[in-house]
Amino acid sequence: MNMWLVVAFICFGWILSLCLHEFGHAIAAYWGGDTSVKDKGYLTLNPLKYTEPSLSLMMPLFFLLIGGIALPGGAVYINHSRLRDRKWKSAVSAAGPIANLILAYLLSLPFQLGWDSLAIENPNSVLFALITALTYIISLNIYVVLINLLPIPGLDGYGIIEPWLPKAIQQQINQVAKYGIWILIGLLWFARPFNQFLWNFTHTISEYLHLPENLTVFANAIFRENSRYLVIGLVLVLWIFRDQNQELQRQGDKLVSSRQYEQAIACYDKIIKNKPKNADAWYWRGYALYSLNKHDEAIASYDRVIKIQPNYVNAWYSRGYSLYFLQRYAEAVDSYQKALEIKSDDSKTWYYQGIALTDLGRDEEALAAYKQAIAIQLDFYQAWYKQGETLAKLQRYEEAIAAYDKVIEIRPEDSNTWWLRGQALAAQKNYQAALDSYNQAITIYSDFYGFWLDRGNVLYYLQQYEEAIASYEKVIELKSDNINAWNNKGGSLIKLQRYEEALIVYDLAIEIKSDNADCWYNKACCYALQNNVTLAIENLQQSIKLEANRLENAKTDPDFDTIREYERFQILIDEYS
Repeated sequence: MNMWLVVAFICFGWILSLCLHEFGHAIAAYWGGDTSVKDKGYLTLNPLKYTEPSLSLMMPLFFLLIGGIALPGGAVYINHSRLRDRKWKSAVSAAGPIANLILAYLLSLPFQLGWDSLAIENPNSVLFALITALTYIISLNIYVVLINLLPIPGLDGYGIIEPWLPKAIQQQINQVAKYGIWILIGLLWFARPFNQFLWNFTHTISEYLHLPENLTVFANAIFRENSRYLVIGLVLVLWIFRDQNQELQRQGDKLVSSRQYEQAIACYDKIIKNKPKNADAWYWRGYALYSLNKHDEAIASYDRVIKIQPNYVNAWYSRGYSLYFLQRYAEAVDSYQKALEIKSDDSKTWYYQGIALTDLGRDEEALAAYKQAIAIQLDFYQAWYKQGETLAKLQRYEEAIAAYDKVIEIRPEDSNTWWLRGQALAAQKNYQAALDSYNQAITIYSDFYGFWLDRGNVLYYLQQYEEAIASYEKVIELKSDNINAWNNKGGSLIKLQRYEEALIVYDLAIEIKSDNADCWYNKACCYALQNNVTLAIENLQQSIKLEANRLENAKTDPDFDTIREYERFQILIDEYS
């Protein structure tokens, strides 16, 4: 049998495995919202698109020198900020190993169906060489899946769990992430029992797939004996036919992924110098500038993209994003609209167009945009959230509550949504249901004063004044200068006829904000209820000086009924009328 034929089949099969692995990452990212992978050319089985010098050239040579398996690797750089949520981030990492598993299963079908027995009858045939190579390719795919699923930074196993780790832990791990490949090498090379465990596990799965162990061992021996020169040849071919601009593009993408934006821009500038009409380089240059908050320069880069390639949808989308940050909302809407004319099924574009329309006060159009986003992606909770906010703004509270309920169905831990739902219920005077919503928000996150303030207000309307006071005191604990909390606490004390305590509260509030008409007015009410005409009139007069409309309030406010007939009160009313 031609030993070189086995080696050639194995190398070809491995390159196919590599391409499918990286294609798995790319297609999952595309489905998850990062359409940039299409612009970068990753939605292909062309191995040159996945060639990365450190993985495809240096690492195989390193493994070859230490006596390991010298096979090229690959890389796809994903813009994780475009992915819809952390579930998609995990899915993108898992997609590569899943692609390897699917390939291993499909390649094992001839063995499961017993077709390999036909090839074994003629050891000198091409079919025997192919079957022998298949056993090793399948084993390698299984072994690589096991390695990739290790929770080591840089491997897919860590990529799967990373989005679910607390930010503090992510930051700590990212500081040592660059050593991930060396940790892997140490485990495989120096922790021999661990490496043997992976191979034993691989053999167990291979047996389940009915792979002949003798053929796998035979293929392994042939490949180790004859592979190095062919692999070196493959590495040289990749090097000779490399695209220097593509290498710069990949380097720039890697720098963007690691947030080294200035260095990334330098890479893209080199590409543009060599090839001024490279739309991808202009686009990613714009993205790096946007990430540095240089929005005017970013827009200029996106405009160059559009001039070169008018239907470059991501350029129109990102241009709209930068225009929005510059508060050029109408232009942002137009840019998003152009992106939607090219690709109408992008939920994020509809969503951000809705936000820009909201800031322009075009609420009905914004609602339509949010509805389009939701129609495309039913679990797009941000769009449901913004739809609820807009509906509440339009006083369509029932619809707003339904939208908030949808957010809660998707993200029950979102305290802000419970809070806004409570506000919509309170606007309908459904105070008990509003209280339940505020309590839920506080259960999730108890350190935001706004939750406690609104909770206090509905307790006040429910005439549960003691509990309302406790809520206002919590607000004051969290944000001591919140005048509303001081005022409303005073109002609750008045309802309990604890006038002296209320006056102390209003005095403290006035120390914080002496020009607050409410404080002076409520203090006047408190004195009036105590039948202290002089101090009631003095404080009411101060309130009217700050806000003239307090006079109209005083004319009908029952708190002043006890002093309304006093001449001095009548003189004050007449003086300011």
